[in-house]
Amino acid sequence: MYIAKEPDIIKCSESLFYDEKASATPATNIKNIRYPTNFAPDETGVRKSTHGNSLFGFNEDIGQQVAYQKQKTTDNCFKPDTKVILEIGKVVPMSSIKVGDRICVGANHGELEFSEVYLNVHCDLEAETEYQRIEFTMPTTGLTESILLTHDHHILINNNYFDYAKNVQPYSTKLHVLSGKQIIPVRVANVSTEIHKGYIALLTRTGTILADNVMCSCYSTCAPFQDTIHTILAPLRFTTWFKKSTHTGEEIHPYLGFLYNRYKDVNNAYDGLGKIKSRILNR
Repeated sequence: MYIAKEPDIIKCSESLFYDEKASATPATNIKNIRYPTNFAPDETGVRKSTHGNSLFGFNEDIGQQVAYQKQKTTDNCFKPDTKVILEIGKVVPMSSIKVGDRICVGANHGELEFSEVYLNVHCDLEAETEYQRIEFTMPTTGLTESILLTHDHHILINNNYFDYAKNVQPYSTKLHVLSGKQIIPVRVANVSTEIHKGYIALLTRTGTILADNVMCSCYSTCAPFQDTIHTILAPLRFTTWFKKSTHTGEEIHPYLGFLYNRYKDVNNAYDGLGKIKSRILNR
């Protein structure tokens, strides 16, 4: 089974409370954001709003548009048309996957490995979502390929550890990509930000997924400790062995929402203790 451990990720933080501000290194800026046609600014860098009640009036500069768009979008994992491989060998969009389907989650010793999808975390085919496009050149074909996923999704990189997609850097980061029936390391060529409609997130029993032939985690947002998250979700995997999940829709699964809220509570408490310690030391 091609599942990585994450010892190297500890270099980014000295505790489980992953310091996003310290580790995040934005790979893009406003200038290289690609807009859909109806959202693109004109030659002067200003988009004339088509909505009379626009938040910023009729003239919105690019910075305001991006800030507003970030408010409207959330971290929702994959674009619905992301390709996955069914156990029967058929390549299909992720939006067509149903609970109980078995999809490719990696490769081992020249054989593809498959795992059951046990939960549809959430799905919305219309919500505007900000994605990170990560491009790479396949050494076997010379063709440029890419994967789109949200910035806080976890992706397998470099020496077999998971990190946020937003930390992927051109030329220095390597992805783990399917070539034939082998997973090979491929260096990232370019990273950019795009806005598209729709999002989808699925959970497999291994906690990994091969999305557009790129090894990714099923998990996002929380600190990218794959084994820890996978262990915490064991009760959910156990219960779905006996009762198949019927959860669908744009709202996140209630159990995952509960866990994420507790994660935020712990992080907020940790940040509060850090501030109190800092004030005491500065007295």
